Amino acid sequence: MATDDDELKGVISTDMLNDGRLSGIVVHVSVENGVVFLDGSVQSYRRKLLAHEIASCYAGVCEVVNRLRVEPTSPIADEVVIDCVRAALDASADITKQTIVVESHGGKVTLRGNVGGHWERVIAEDISLSVRGVREVQNLLVVDLTERIDDQEASEIISKSLNRACGLGGTNIHVAVSHDLVVLSGQVPQLAHKEMAQKVAERVGIAHIRNDISVRPAESSAHSRAE
Repeated sequence: MATDDDELKGVISTDMLNDGRLSGIVVHVSVENGVVFLDGSVQSYRRKLLAHEIASCYAGVCEVVNRLRVEPTSPIADEVVIDCVRAALDASADITKQTIVVESHGGKVTLRGNVGGHWERVIAEDISLSVRGVREVQNLLVVDLTERIDDQEASEIISKSLNRACGLGGTNIHVAVSHDLVVLSGQVPQLAHKEMAQKVAERVGIAHIRNDISVRPAESSAHSRAE
């Protein structure tokens, strides 16, 4: 596996160096038995996610351990971070006017309060992570559901969405729903497929998702990229 690990390390490192969105950032890449480790620091959470996406899209990658630290180029006061997050949330048409309390300590933002649905909870976290100066987000928002779909309907919706998702059609993914828990299981050839399935399931709006999908890379070169 050493040769494959070295090859993966080389192509992932090169891809990050050539990506203009990560220009000027040194990401240390190491690979062990198909598990990619990312170390170093980036200026924003978006760049941390970008590095993760680049590393996960190669055939042969079983898991990405993202240890990148978010360190803005200049310190930003927590009061400014709170105001910016609050303004970004207020400007979003996708979030209903529910009560959201924003706190920040050293750029680590906590969201409290209520939203109208699980998808709004996901959007609120995503918007907060995109704000300059935010290092991470603890999402403690509570969903106030006025109605809920039953387990069978939710399972069918998720399964159909997985079959329609680009790259997931024909993959061996099983969906089970019980109250506020979705369990994804089965096998996929690439880590990117597992992560995409997680995102698809999150759109349905159920509180908790357990992703037990296993990654079993097919026989292919480490240079093969997921489409």
